Amino acid sequence: MDELNRREAAARERAEGLRRRIEELSQELVAAEQVLSRLAITRETRIEILGGAVEVVESLPESGGDGAEEPEDESKFVARSGSPIGVIRVPLRGEGMAVSVLPADYRDILEVLTDAGRGLRCAHVVAALGLDAADRSVVESMRPKLKRLTARGWLTEPTPGLYTVADGVEVNG
Repeated sequence: MDELNRREAAARERAEGLRRRIEELSQELVAAEQVLSRLAITRETRIEILGGAVEVVESLPESGGDGAEEPEDESKFVARSGSPIGVIRVPLRGEGMAVSVLPADYRDILEVLTDAGRGLRCAHVVAALGLDAADRSVVESMRPKLKRLTARGWLTEPTPGLYTVADGVEVNG
């Protein structure tokens, strides 16, 4: 009888230990599912922000914008997202594409270069825009914009560091 009582107590203790372990594992499972849920939401948000939920509209806005060019005929379509993150703000220039597709700061750069009628260096563009050309950080922050406009076909760089408006780019205003 003592042996039966000992075995019964051991089985009861083992069952209680397993119940505690099940409770701990259940809590761990809930925590893991919460992390998984947050990660899934983060992934969906990232895809949405970086272009997964991009709509294509047929006409380009006259005021410009942060359009990303991807469709077949770049002069007629622009893909837009709610956030500029991951969106091409300066589209590749296509045949007959209007300057109005560019953000205002990029249009201003093209206007300055058009008004100059000759190639300008980065510091000269900064000065012509009315910014502090003596401040190196202002000049250095302009350089990537000029390079981006060049890479996307809006400007040319006939010699390193000298920028001109590309042939066929019409700046109105």
